[in-house]
Amino acid sequence: MTGMSHRRTLAVYLLVAVLAFGLVGGSWLVLPGFDTGPLMDWVKGFGMWAIPLLILMMVAHNFVPIPAEVIALCAGAILGTVAGTLVTWTGAMFGAVLAFWLARHFGRGLIERHADLSHLDRFDRIVADQGAAGLLFARLTPLVAFNLVNYCAGLTAVSWTTFLWTTAVGILPITALTAYAGANMAELSPRAVLVLTAIGLVGFALAGWFRRRRSTRSGLAVPGSRGTIGREQSCRNESGSEANAMTKNNKILVDALDRLAAEDFVTGQAWSALHDLCQAHEGEADFDRAHALCHRIEGDEGNAAYWYRRAGQPRPSASVAEECADLKRVLED
Repeated sequence: MTGMSHRRTLAVYLLVAVLAFGLVGGSWLVLPGFDTGPLMDWVKGFGMWAIPLLILMMVAHNFVPIPAEVIALCAGAILGTVAGTLVTWTGAMFGAVLAFWLARHFGRGLIERHADLSHLDRFDRIVADQGAAGLLFARLTPLVAFNLVNYCAGLTAVSWTTFLWTTAVGILPITALTAYAGANMAELSPRAVLVLTAIGLVGFALAGWFRRRRSTRSGLAVPGSRGTIGREQSCRNESGSEANAMTKNNKILVDALDRLAAEDFVTGQAWSALHDLCQAHEGEADFDRAHALCHRIEGDEGNAAYWYRRAGQPRPSASVAEECADLKRVLED
C-alpha cells in the first residue's frame, strides 16, 4: 500500500472514530432520559415467553420499522449482557436469513423490471471484487443499514455460506455492545463509552486488514512485489503457458456442456459438476456465461441475469439448448 493510501486509510479510521464516539457518546447522554421502562415492562409481562418475543421482534425488524437497537437495549436490560447478546443475535440471524431468502427467490426479477439497476450493479461489483471481505466490512460498519445488506446480498450471487458466516461474525460486535449498554444503562460512565468506542474501532481495523490482505493475495496491491503487479516480466514469460491453460479450460468446459446436454439439461449430476466448475473459474467470461446457463436451468432468472452481466452480455432469448450450442461454438473457435 502506498503512502497516500495509508493516509487515506488513517483518515477514514479517524472519521469513523469521531462518528462512533459521537454515536455512542450521544446515546450515553440521552439514555437517562430515554424511557424504555414501558417496553421492558411489557416484555417482562410475557414471563417465560419473553425470550421468544424478543427473537420475533428482531425478525420483524427486517420488515417493519422497529429499531433493532431498542430491542437489543431491552434484551440487555432484562437478560443481562451475555444472554441479551445471544437472544438479540439469534433473532437478527433468523431475520437476516428470511430477508436473504425472500430477496433471492422473489426480489431480483421484480427489481430488474421496475427499478434502476445502478445501485444493485454497484453492490454486485463490490461483492465480485471484495467477496466476503466486502460483506464483512458492511456488517461491521454502523453506517450501512443491516436490512439493506440482507436484501442486497440476496439480490446478488452471494452464496449462502458466505452470507451466513459474514452475518454471524459481523453483527456480533454491535449486538454485544448494545446489549452491554442495556445491561448497564443506569451506570454507563464516560469510561465505558470510551471502551465501547475502542472495541468498535477494533472491528473496523480488522475488517480493513482483512480487505487489504485479500487484495494483496489477489494481486491488486503492493506495487513492485513479486506475486502482484510487479510481476510484469514473469507474466510475459508465462504467457505461453497461460494460453495453453486457457485452451485446456475451454476443452474442460466443452466436455461439461456435452455432459449437460446428454442429461437433457436438468439439474442432475452433470448440472452440479458444471455449476462447481463455473464457481471455480468465476471471473472468466465463458464460465460466467455457463454459470448463467446453470441458473436458467434451475429457473433462477435473477441470478441468471446477474451472471450474464458478469459475462458482459444481455440475457439471450434463445432456448437453453441453443444457448449451450452457441457457447460451445465460441469455445471451439
